[in-house]
Amino acid sequence: MQGKPILFVDLDNTLAPRATGPDAAERNVGGVCMPPSERDADAIRAFAEAGGLCFWCTGRPRSGINPAILALPHAGRVTMAGARACVGEKVLFENRIPAEKLEALLGLLLQVTDDIVVETEAESIGVGPNRALRPHIRTVADFDELKCVIPSLPVGKICMDPRGAQALLAATEVLGDYSLVDTAGGVWETTPPETSKCAGIRAVLAELGDEAGTVYGIGDSGNDLPLFEAVDVRIAMGNATDEVKETADWVTTGVLEGGVAVALEHFGLI
Repeated sequence: MQGKPILFVDLDNTLAPRATGPDAAERNVGGVCMPPSERDADAIRAFAEAGGLCFWCTGRPRSGINPAILALPHAGRVTMAGARACVGEKVLFENRIPAEKLEALLGLLLQVTDDIVVETEAESIGVGPNRALRPHIRTVADFDELKCVIPSLPVGKICMDPRGAQALLAATEVLGDYSLVDTAGGVWETTPPETSKCAGIRAVLAELGDEAGTVYGIGDSGNDLPLFEAVDVRIAMGNATDEVKETADWVTTGVLEGGVAVALEHFGLI
């Protein structure tokens, strides 16, 4: 028996337009992403009604996903760039940055920038002395205060500006085997080894087993290249980076032109 079509959808600049205007910085890092267009939302609903299984595959934690997206039919989520994966509400795995490593990374980053955000599934927290930099989220001064606020330190990802990224690239003994990815828009992210959208998707597919049929993936930026490694059909947004477009099997229209809906229509999934 043929399995169900499976769809892994990136959010920012794929299903959710990147925010612009006065609240752009708040929404794009640490805040809540933009809602989808009605055309794309209707396409996701139609895909689910036709028997497809849709999964959000995003760099954001669950707390950063717009409620309008969470309200759409979806079978699970790969969040924090693959640090956590679930089918339904069943958590398949959750990779955390160990406390000692987290302290070393934040210690180095704070020497060059205070534009740092650590992510847990429950919330994003700013790190740095400038508490006014991200007034939309809770901010702590350093690792010690972070440990007081969330003693269990369930951090799966660190976001930073290019200054922080350059510091980590120059300090290979601190970065070690952690990934460092440019997600576009001046935001870089680092995650533990073996953490990627690819790893998250493969865990989901292993859980689904024979229920999974052809697997489609839609994305736009560098952290979606691992997503493409785990799917059968790779779809780049019209607004995607050149590298993503070159890797894709097909390029749809941009996020402002209903690119997700256009892709689902093109492949006969709705």
